[in-house]
Amino acid sequence: MSWDKKQRGGEQRYYYRSKRSGGKITKVYVGKGPLAELAARLDEEERELRQAERRAWLDEQIRLAAADATLDELRDSVDLLFRVTLLLCGYHIHHGEWRRRRKHGRIVDT
Repeated sequence: MSWDKKQRGGEQRYYYRSKRSGGKITKVYVGKGPLAELAARLDEEERELRQAERRAWLDEQIRLAAADATLDELRDSVDLLFRVTLLLCGYHIHHGEWRRRRKHGRIVDT
């Protein structure tokens, strides 16, 4: 969005909006004078609102990333505790599955 002056237009300013269609950006004439001033203010308020929403969304993503990191640490700790408990109870991993350890065809009791 911009205010433009024409070479032969004197001091008169004209307000244009940028419009994207199919990857191509074109300028759309809005007008001049008080109505153009109003349109420019409305466009600026809309732009500021979008920026505030974007900042709020990014802040939320940062907050969630911190919570995810804490959850990952907790999950890793629980997984380690689970593995240690099973190992101490006589289990082992066989082809990706936890199995009770056997000795001479019998399950070993601990």
